[in-house]
Amino acid sequence: MDTSLVISYAVPYDIHKFGLLPNGNFEYGPKQSELKGTVVTNPHAIPNWEISGFVEYIKSGQKQGDMLLVVPEGGFAVRLGNEASIKQKLKVKKGGFYSITFSAARTCAQEETLNVSIIPTLRKDTGE
Repeated sequence: MDTSLVISYAVPYDIHKFGLLPNGNFEYGPKQSELKGTVVTNPHAIPNWEISGFVEYIKSGQKQGDMLLVVPEGGFAVRLGNEASIKQKLKVKKGGFYSITFSAARTCAQEETLNVSIIPTLRKDTGE
């Protein structure tokens, strides 16, 4: 893995009714049986999230060799490898205003790109 990005989310999505995004700071992690070292092995291992690609679950203060892995906010974060992704589905109200904020930190000197996508769906039966 040449590059990586560590991400910590905190997304208020109807703060008056629901509060912050469920498990937004990755405070609930995968079970030990769903980890190979720090690598998450199950796409649904992190509660409320779905992952793909090379994703690590790290805690604040953790080191990889001599390198300290930065956790931008809170006690835990995910480290995304090349082409990795993490997503969560939210039920929102049409016409509502929502704010998405997150913290990210690079673990290497190379330039990084982070893509954030919002994909609407219209399924009324599942709330997606």
